[in-house]
Amino acid sequence: MSEKASEKTPPAADVPVIELIDAKKIYKMGDEYVHALDGVSVKIFKGEFIAILGPSGSGKSTMMNMLGFMDTLTSGTMIFEGKDVSHAGAGRRAWYRANRIGFIFQAFNLLPRLSVLENVMLPLTYSKVPRKEADRRAREALSRVALDHRISHIPSQLSGGERQRVATARAIVNNPGVILADEPTGNLDSKNVARTLALLCSLRDSGLPVVMVTHDLEVSKAAGRVVSMRDGKILEDYKQ
Repeated sequence: MSEKASEKTPPAADVPVIELIDAKKIYKMGDEYVHALDGVSVKIFKGEFIAILGPSGSGKSTMMNMLGFMDTLTSGTMIFEGKDVSHAGAGRRAWYRANRIGFIFQAFNLLPRLSVLENVMLPLTYSKVPRKEADRRAREALSRVALDHRISHIPSQLSGGERQRVATARAIVNNPGVILADEPTGNLDSKNVARTLALLCSLRDSGLPVVMVTHDLEVSKAAGRVVSMRDGKILEDYKQ
């Protein structure tokens, strides 16, 4: 079996999908060193909905960048699906981002000139999935978020809540190992906040781990577990 094929094999149920062990990220700003992550250890399992909660500068976005292979640790260990990826090179990190991580962003990050269907197909196009198969999988993902009736529309013709559902369909179309949601309710009204959180809960119920960054205590209440951060450290890690 090739390395990439084995990387796609999910871990056993009792093995964390992601584990950070004494993770540190230090940035140099002028003459000072900023400890954006300062000895963080956390385990994330299948079927969990975790809210990473904290104010600006707490380290929650840095942690999200680490979990999503968008940045590298200064020191410490990261295990993903049973493999030590602490020192993964740029090419391997790019493969993980494309194939094992589903990203949902506050700003949706949809391409304005592409249709809903084409936006959802994008990750599959980048992964060189044949167009017929990509079309089928994108339609299936849009059906899961109840937007299969809007496939020919462009983003400007959708409400904020509908755009977030398109972004969610795009996040799940590649059958990722984890969903990372960065302030996914930040641009939504209260009704669509509730719908988005319900959708994230449904992804958790399907077995996917969902990790959501938020500064909003009310939004964090939808998660089954809260990791509270400040000054690059975990203050609390509790189930609710």
